[in-house]
Amino acid sequence: MPKIYWLGTFASGVILTTMGEAGGVPRIVPYFLMALGVTGFLIQSWFEQKRRR
Repeated sequence: MPKIYWLGTFASGVILTTMGEAGGVPRIVPYFLMALGVTGFLIQSWFEQKRRR
């Protein structure tokens, strides 16, 4: 998966956070998306680095 996918997941979490409760989104969803984006990005970077060795 390209790294831009994880960046997009993180960005959608940030956008949902700025929208707040007005969009009818539960408060945990944006934080979950941001955590998923960061975790996925780090894991993918780790695997790519491991594959290069």
